[in-house]
Amino acid sequence: MNDDNFISVSRINCYKQCPYRYKLQYVDEIPIIIKSEALTLGSTIHELLEQNIFEHEDEKFNPYLVNAYELLKTINDIETLDSVSTNELKLYGEVLGNKTVGIIDKVWKDQGIALDWKTGNLKSGWDQQKRKKVMYSQEDYCLQSYFYKELYNQNHDNKLDKFYFAFLGNKEIWTPKIKGNKFGTVGFDLWCENEIVETLECINSCLFDKNETVLCSYCDYRYVCDLDI
Repeated sequence: MNDDNFISVSRINCYKQCPYRYKLQYVDEIPIIIKSEALTLGSTIHELLEQNIFEHEDEKFNPYLVNAYELLKTINDIETLDSVSTNELKLYGEVLGNKTVGIIDKVWKDQGIALDWKTGNLKSGWDQQKRKKVMYSQEDYCLQSYFYKELYNQNHDNKLDKFYFAFLGNKEIWTPKIKGNKFGTVGFDLWCENEIVETLECINSCLFDKNETVLCSYCDYRYVCDLDI
């Protein structure tokens, strides 16, 4: 199955961060020649945790792996988790009438609980004016949890009731909420749906303006972008 024909939360959030980067990555399909150090680190940590590896011979990975182990213990104390969980659960379905694909890092299916690993720190106090300062925001994470909830519910008899983001940089757990609405509520879903619809309308209208921020120097596509940064 060709995932290029599906939308994903990665595509939505990529556009929200920088429409021009979206064009380079998903429309022009320009390959990444030099991957950022953060992207390489995140990929490696996810691969290790997918195998339930919490200690590595390369010491630079161990602070993240130790934090992951401690965060799992914390969540278990909150939820009394079943011992059996599924790592890297890939799901296909539809979100707002669009064919969609997504991968959830860790799921306890019997309890309807999911977790997503983040190697960085949680960025708080988000609003649209701060997009110039952070690459990923609480809004982005809310959209991600909404996508995964919809896909999970379409593929399972039970519903995904709880979602946790585990930030390995500062060992913090965060449950999605936006504008006072918690994950899974009507208000939360409506906010996410409006954001997705507006973003897809912009993509379909080929609006690919550049979003110049202090983070441009860290972008994996900076070598093809002619911004004077």
